[in-house]
Amino acid sequence: MMMNRFSVIIFTAISVCCNYSYAENKQEQPHNSSEPVEITAEKFEILQNEQKAIFKGNVQARQGKIDIQSDKMIVHYATKKDMVGQTKSSVSKVETFGNVFLSTPKETAKGNSGFFDIQKNTITLLGKVMLKSGKNLVKGESLVYNLTTGESKIIGAQKTDNDSNKKTRARGLFIPGAK
Repeated sequence: MMMNRFSVIIFTAISVCCNYSYAENKQEQPHNSSEPVEITAEKFEILQNEQKAIFKGNVQARQGKIDIQSDKMIVHYATKKDMVGQTKSSVSKVETFGNVFLSTPKETAKGNSGFFDIQKNTITLLGKVMLKSGKNLVKGESLVYNLTTGESKIIGAQKTDNDSNKKTRARGLFIPGAK
């Protein structure tokens, strides 16, 4: 409960300090997940029986104005028949591993791993997360980025840091007037 309130406070601070309001964001088109996705990598493997595609080595994915880079990406897909009886494939889940970098027109973020929740239209980054918007910077252990609303939430670690034996907290550096 306390962590949820802290996330809302952090997001509010980011919105105010970045001169970025929800109303401003609504004027932009939300992310369109029906746009084509282009993925490039050094190695690409399809495991048909497991319904997944594995991309390895300098993976770069782009859909619309959103870019994701990582060392490895696993795209899970599901197949189903449409009303005419033709088999159609659709992405059900995307996982990213190693040096994950997310870029949108207004923000960049990085973390150790992540996943794309197709149903919720969110991207979650995990492990030593950094979110940058202009000169403003927020750090934590996880980031949830909502592609529909443009909202970002950073959460500190749930476990203790071995060095200090304290829970690590989300931290932010906000530069007034910075965009």
